[in-house]
Amino acid sequence: MANLEAISAGSATTNSAVFWARASAPVGGHLLYGDERFGLRRGHRTLVPVQSDANADNTIKVLVDGLNPATNYLYTFRASGSSPSGVSVGLVKTAPAADAITGVRFGFSGCAAGDYAPINSVADIAGQNLDFFVMLGDAAYEDDYTRAASDPRGPLNSPDAQPPFDPNAPQSTSQSAIDKAVAAMHGKYSDMQNPAIGNLAPLYRSQGIVAAYDNHEMMDMALEAGGAPRTAIQTFGNKNSFREGADLNAANVVFNQSGTFLNQTPEHRALVDTWFQSMPLQDLGRVNAPLDARSHGTRQLYGAQQWGRHALYINVDTRSYRDAKITAVAGGEDDVTGREIDLAAGAQQRTMLGSTQLAWLKQTLLEAQTQGTTWKFVSLSSPIDITGIPGSDGNFTAGQDWVDAKSWWGNYRYERNDLLKFISDNSIKNVVFIATDDHEARINELTYVPTVNQPDDLTNPSLHRRVDGAISVVASPLGATRPDAWIKDGKTKADIVTASRDWNNVLSTAGYDPIGLSATTPGFVSFRREAIGGHVSDPANPLPIDFWSPDTFNYALVDVNASGQLTVGLRGIDGTGTNSPRTPGDWPAIAQASDVREILSFTLNPLA
Repeated sequence: MANLEAISAGSATTNSAVFWARASAPVGGHLLYGDERFGLRRGHRTLVPVQSDANADNTIKVLVDGLNPATNYLYTFRASGSSPSGVSVGLVKTAPAADAITGVRFGFSGCAAGDYAPINSVADIAGQNLDFFVMLGDAAYEDDYTRAASDPRGPLNSPDAQPPFDPNAPQSTSQSAIDKAVAAMHGKYSDMQNPAIGNLAPLYRSQGIVAAYDNHEMMDMALEAGGAPRTAIQTFGNKNSFREGADLNAANVVFNQSGTFLNQTPEHRALVDTWFQSMPLQDLGRVNAPLDARSHGTRQLYGAQQWGRHALYINVDTRSYRDAKITAVAGGEDDVTGREIDLAAGAQQRTMLGSTQLAWLKQTLLEAQTQGTTWKFVSLSSPIDITGIPGSDGNFTAGQDWVDAKSWWGNYRYERNDLLKFISDNSIKNVVFIATDDHEARINELTYVPTVNQPDDLTNPSLHRRVDGAISVVASPLGATRPDAWIKDGKTKADIVTASRDWNNVLSTAGYDPIGLSATTPGFVSFRREAIGGHVSDPANPLPIDFWSPDTFNYALVDVNASGQLTVGLRGIDGTGTNSPRTPGDWPAIAQASDVREILSFTLNPLA
């Protein structure tokens, strides 16, 4: 008999939610759900017939309408002829009415790599009483991961999920190659909920889920930009050398207007569908924008959900429509940012969102402000803040090597500036951009250039102005590379404090806003930061290190109380090494649930 291996629910509105499960083989049965106050007892539960989809990794997806607002629902699944599933019981909360004076409490993070499993940075999530959790991309990596036979958790060998292209002919594909890639990625998503590997099943069933996809769901460099032309798929001989990218001087792909978009190809759509099948997301249909070839007919993955009077959550798709990232030289993945791109033909038209989604986002923010919504939370898979200074040769001053070609500031600069200018010009207040992807945690104010007269204006710090009432919060990975590098490279907590000081001295000397918030940030109330490397925070004088954590796996916890005050905290664990065979003592022990702690937090009052 088929086993039900995982359950989840999400996309909750005031009266609906999507319930999801995965089975080990084709199976029929029932979804059972009911108000948490009464449990799943007879007379208080509803049964819905379900059947797994053999063409979608035997997943089950059920959209249930007619639910009550602001209600906790328990749910489970039962295979025909059996008792309720052995995958425990899940919980999902419906949204309160749009005018309800209530708070919201949600978490977000992303970047869960199998070779860093088990993912224990969220091991305390069930006790956080969240309204929902946002999985902000890279829910599974396509990379291989192994565990040695001597590992106490047992051996493991999960090979790479290969991009659906022939390395010798990257412009061609086949249905068999697509099917193989789809099957491999389904396996990766399954692994991340497997208690013996990723151990994220408790995260997925502890509260409702909202999600966006990012580059690793799309084989990283192979299919990461849906707005790129199909001709941008290139290879340099192996899986790790596949890329979707454009060389700086290839003007025909600096801004793709050809209509031959990756997001319209069978291989891109198959991988998006694979991710969508693995998440409890509501089907919003296809984008109807006949005058926008980049967007028309694509699966709509952007949307917004009101959560009472104080909060609007806005889910943004930063992958389906973006232009190919620009690289330095043919045959490589060297990043190019800054002045070269600003001077490139068509640079002002480069987009991450596409014209249809950008217009929708602006209108959604404007309407939220007009209607009196206190906080507007905008999710991004690529951060929007500025963390480095582009030089005229595309390089960065020492200590600022974490701005790359996939960031909004790095490769899509005019669109970023345009959006922030719109927010400022229309006095849209209390906007919080949330993201992961950079494999470090940081909180930042945001700056923009009010008037751009020439390309160099964007890199002129004297022209930048803060956007009052808008900040960026970037969470570290749940478990992925870079935080562990501080350990591998022999760095100490004191080294992190020094790196923060040196990095931000460079920013300040050049005239850019340093990392973090300040006591003069509009609405600033207070902050906390655990002691690190001899640094103990001064409540009256926040420093950049108080808002930066590059060496931890963590998630952000966002809490708006019934009065509209916002508190954001980062909870997590110190970065640990991979599951690859290693010599005992090379890495700290795998963290346990009891190791999860608050790393830092801050509180803001909303601006009127």
